[in-house]
Amino acid sequence: MYILDDGIRLNAILDRPENSPEKQPLLVIIHGFTGHVMERHILAFAKTANDLGIATLRVAAVTGNLKITPCINGYPTVWPS
Repeated sequence: MYILDDGIRLNAILDRPENSPEKQPLLVIIHGFTGHVMERHILAFAKTANDLGIATLRVAAVTGNLKITPCINGYPTVWPS
């Protein structure tokens, strides 16, 4: 999914807790400019929040469009397109 605002497209991934109610708190995770939403520490942070019953929205904080390329070390890699 992506968020479009002022002509800027930000890629985002929504993670919801297993067996979650229809509504739950949402934690927005915005990483720095040198990383990506599939890095191990970002995934661990999102999983911990999900385990506590909190949904997470992982946002790629890079201006412009991004593309996901084939996996590196088992994780998809997000690059500016």
